[in-house]
This record gives sequence, structure tokens and C-alpha cells, in this order.
Amino acid sequence: MSRSILTGILRFVGILIYSAALAFVLLMVGFSEGKVLDFSAAASGANPLPLIAISLVCWIILLALPIWLAVAFLKRFALRLRGS
Repeated sequence: MSRSILTGILRFVGILIYSAALAFVLLMVGFSEGKVLDFSAAASGANPLPLIAISLVCWIILLALPIWLAVAFLKRFALRLRGS
């Protein structure tokens, strides 16, 4: 199997996994009316650690991963500009 085919398959699988995670987080946020993203409400509960962890994971999926993908895209675009 060539490297480009393997890279394409890995990218496709990564996109599928990220899409499923994003859909799950958006459903969680929608059904909780945004309360799952509120750190102060999570910290004030009786058992704050699991709620804070869930909130943190939601924020990571919503913000950090799209930023990481955008940076990767810009790096690849810059390499193409240098190559041509």
C-alpha cells in the first residue's frame, strides 16, 4: 500500500471520528441548553470533578481541534506556496 493511500485513509477515518465527536458534543450542549459548557455551574455541584471533565472535553472538541486543523491546513498551504 502506498503512503498516499494510507494517509488518505487515515485522514478520512480521522474526519469521521471528529465528526462523530462533534455531533455528540453538539447534541449534549443542545439537550443541556448549554449548561454542560459552564465551568462555574459544574464546579458548584455536589460532585464537580466529572462535570468539570465533561465540560473540558466539550470545550476541547469545540475549540481546540478546529484550531489545530486550521493550523495544519495553513502549514500545508504554506509548503505548497514555497514549492511552486
